[in-house]
Amino acid sequence: VLGEPFAKVQGLGMVGLYIGAFVALRLSGHISKVAAGRRQAGLYGQAGNKGAVAVRFEVCKTAICAVSVHLESGTWQAKASERAGQLREVLLGAPLFGGAGGRDVVSVAKHDLVVVAGDFNFRLGLPQNAEIGEFRNSLKGSWPAVAAGGGVNCMGEGMTGAAAGSSVLGPFSAFDELCGDRISSEAAEVLREASLMEGPVLFPATYRFLEGTMSYDNERIPAWCDRVLHSKVGVIRRRYGALGGPGGLMCADHRAVGALLETSLLAVPGTAPPPTKGSSAAAPAAPAAAAARGTAPAAPQRSLQKPAAEASSLVVRLDGFLGETPA
Repeated sequence: VLGEPFAKVQGLGMVGLYIGAFVALRLSGHISKVAAGRRQAGLYGQAGNKGAVAVRFEVCKTAICAVSVHLESGTWQAKASERAGQLREVLLGAPLFGGAGGRDVVSVAKHDLVVVAGDFNFRLGLPQNAEIGEFRNSLKGSWPAVAAGGGVNCMGEGMTGAAAGSSVLGPFSAFDELCGDRISSEAAEVLREASLMEGPVLFPATYRFLEGTMSYDNERIPAWCDRVLHSKVGVIRRRYGALGGPGGLMCADHRAVGALLETSLLAVPGTAPPPTKGSSAAAPAAPAAAAARGTAPAAPQRSLQKPAAEASSLVVRLDGFLGETPA
């Protein structure tokens, strides 16, 4: 349950990337086979300014892998194939994690639950002679100026804020590098092979802003660079959206994107400890894994609460900063 005590499972960074995994304290006794790994993709695999960091672990018998990525930047025409190749290497290439005795564990895509988030640098595959003035104008004022109820501005699936209009999402639907219906997407083919999917994108472009403002940079074509992908099977997506401003994160040239997912655990009879006195035999939804570029949420103080009798479901919460790391 979100809001209960959590404990850190593992964290790992690489240049501007960071990933942290946290589990509800009552399930901490069910965690096993924890590992973390990096995949450098910058300068033809020699530098860590681009690439991925990942954490994997098992809750009962459910294998979970969370990945934070930062793929190659550049326009669709020049860099789309390179980004797709990097994504393929992360998801389907050699395992990121070393197993006991030097043996490799399975690749990212072979886990029961996979979540991949970060700055994919996906751009719009617009025709060379495309006129984007109308698109730029439609983005002006596309984020709500004041959040409903005075909270943080959020737009997207399951969010309280309204979805972006068709004039904003039209170019996305047609020309987005991942799911545009008027371009050929190598990245989409990688997702099909890895059995991953994305929820509906109902928020405005997350790139590129003038830092500290709600104004897009006229020197770049706006794009939906920051995304969250997840396994197709056995996942209930509760929320998928972006944080705008004011009240959102405006300290960089991207806007943060987050998701709230839920899945069932594969609990094996006899593996869970007996319930403690006064505890319920049915465990509510539980651990959270946070993957973000930037700073991961701090783990709350540990308590002496013992694990519940049986873990039945899992909540994966992905939120925080998923754009460029602020200076």
